[in-house]
Amino acid sequence: MALVNESVQYGRILITTDEKYITKENVRRVLLDAYTVHLLNRERINFLIKYERGDQPLQRKKVIRHDIDIICTDSLPNEIVEFKTGYKWGNPITYKQRSIYDANESDSKVDNSGIAEINEMLNEEDVFSADAELGYFVETCGVGYQLVDIKRNVDCTAVFDIVTLNPMNTFVVYDNSVHHRPLMGVTYVTDNSGNTHFTCMTDSQRFQITNLSKFDGENEEDGMVFGWRNGEKNPFEMVNIVEFIRSSDRMGCFERQISAIDALNILESDFCNNVAQDTQALWWGDNLDLPEKYDSDGNVVGYKVPKSGGWILTESGENKKASVQALVIATQYDGILSNIKYQRDIIKQRCFVPIMASAGGGSTGTAMSMSSGWENAEVQAQKEEAYMRRGKMQVARLILKAIQESTDTPEDSKALHLNISDIQPSILRDRNYDMATKANTLATLLNNGIDPKHAIETIKLFPDTNLVYEDSQEYLDLYFEAKRAAISRAQSGESGDMKIDDDGTVETKTGSQDSSMQASNSPFIGGTATSTGGRHGAGVTK
Repeated sequence: MALVNESVQYGRILITTDEKYITKENVRRVLLDAYTVHLLNRERINFLIKYERGDQPLQRKKVIRHDIDIICTDSLPNEIVEFKTGYKWGNPITYKQRSIYDANESDSKVDNSGIAEINEMLNEEDVFSADAELGYFVETCGVGYQLVDIKRNVDCTAVFDIVTLNPMNTFVVYDNSVHHRPLMGVTYVTDNSGNTHFTCMTDSQRFQITNLSKFDGENEEDGMVFGWRNGEKNPFEMVNIVEFIRSSDRMGCFERQISAIDALNILESDFCNNVAQDTQALWWGDNLDLPEKYDSDGNVVGYKVPKSGGWILTESGENKKASVQALVIATQYDGILSNIKYQRDIIKQRCFVPIMASAGGGSTGTAMSMSSGWENAEVQAQKEEAYMRRGKMQVARLILKAIQESTDTPEDSKALHLNISDIQPSILRDRNYDMATKANTLATLLNNGIDPKHAIETIKLFPDTNLVYEDSQEYLDLYFEAKRAAISRAQSGESGDMKIDDDGTVETKTGSQDSSMQASNSPFIGGTATSTGGRHGAGVTK
């Protein structure tokens, strides 16, 4: 087991090949080489999943008092994963319009409606639960996979399927160049007979291979994985299995701290053992003789040892004072408990997990956020968000291709006119935090002429910013129309007391506001207009 613990520290291995293209002639050879590397990744992934679920072998052997050997496994790995998946993957990941201006010069309203269609399809397919499952694999194992395919039996608006695949049975092969272009995506299952069926997707074809050696029927429906025919054309013209990574080292969120978690398990186990040993203490007698036990022949076979709740009857020698007491070690439990808490907190800090503590008096929200680790958690989440965006953009490319290739897509669908440059993922965190501040910020941005889409996105309050903009379009138009009318009246001098000159100077009916007018009206500078003495008008009347 120690060997597994040491090997797991290196993250998942990037699987590459020297081949530039995958064809029927070389696909089995490439698959065999890649599968060999995948098995090492699979062993590490399996260890991490089991470790997170509580299978954490204690890295020490108890050599004293074997009758008391309590083994505790801390739930800290699960706590770390649960926080990461909730904080980073808890809100639905949708798509939004990148800008109303793009290189394709397409109609921004058409693009916005098309993106709204895609988000509706995602909602119908319940892709958000698939993303939550993907988040668990990415945070625990360092890698995760999603398959995008054209839906065969369309029963709703969505014309595509998005499936989260288990990383223990999935991998992607890249070319061995600086670009690391994905050449083949592989997923496999093992049937009840022990045969392993591999489904391999390249950018041109799909292959079904059994036991790494035999092609399934060229023109037959095998259906062991997804029902594709062997050798058929891949309509996506790209690998439609997308690999997500948590970081460049492809490691899980708690993987670097496994040795520290093992030490914490030892500390907690020994603490429980210590309490149990104090409860079941050994007894020490001084200057006493326990009553002897005899067999049927009158031979001494032992001593009468007291049982729980029984009396100890002893015989002491002459001029000897017998004593009986528990043989225990004076343990400072407060210090041990403080050490356990410190070790847990330091591991969480290293994993960028905030300390869940209630705010004390005298501390501001910002101070508590920084001291408890929420600020560091957000900084780390922003860094890892870049990898999430890269994977989601590849999923978006496949979604657009599925919409274009599906025969069930309506001809008037706005999504048909979308380009990949028109959209980008919308990833939100802390959606409901400090809503009053966010609402005021939104009002200020809109009042100062910031584009509504950017204003809605900036406050990060809504899970689907595109939907909010679409549903609010009527009210936003009325608001900005009234705003433009007010500015127009001000520029023409029809606002009553205010007029804006061509050079931007604001004038009123009494003339421009200058320092002399301010001085004559200020109670602190030269007195008020009705003052006859003193700065505050409290002087002697002349």
